[in-house]
Amino acid sequence: MGLGGLGLSALLSASLSAAEPWHLNRAWLAESDFLVSQPPLFAALLLTDAEATVLANWAAPQEPVLAPVTDSIAIGQPLAVMFVLGGCVADSQGHCDVRGRLLLTRPDDSVYVAPPPFAIWQGPAPASPEAVQLGQGTLRLTFASDDPLGEYHLAAELWDANGSAKLVLRRDFQLTAAAVQPTEPVASQAE
Repeated sequence: MGLGGLGLSALLSASLSAAEPWHLNRAWLAESDFLVSQPPLFAALLLTDAEATVLANWAAPQEPVLAPVTDSIAIGQPLAVMFVLGGCVADSQGHCDVRGRLLLTRPDDSVYVAPPPFAIWQGPAPASPEAVQLGQGTLRLTFASDDPLGEYHLAAELWDANGSAKLVLRRDFQLTAAAVQPTEPVASQAE
């Protein structure tokens, strides 16, 4: 299946703690074509081959947050599925509880992976309705050489456990052949 021999529980992991910063202006996010909202909840689905860059940029106190995204991934190259969200409803303790589930299908529409529901954000609510947060749950995938090339379809359903909002986000991406690494010629030594 191309999951690198890891169980699904190992692929879904928390990237951030509830103490990570909320960015206080969603204006930069509103310009993207992958933002979905059902007020007050809004979310974006990020596909990136540069997860460490996204995390480092998110931790920096600057806006807009640069989050490199991709619509193409090569066999053997890791792909991170991440979320940015805001507008969650706080419970009586001031905490949000946004959950989600994913479905990834192959080019022939057969199921590639459908992990169990997981936390997108469980923690303190934002100080402002316009604040955005990088979700806690990240799905990490690495495709194998026996995975079919072509267009994969990712659907994510998010819901606010404290509110009534539900969102469906979709992203497609291309799986391409692994890049061939050039080999360096072996230098011969004169005797």
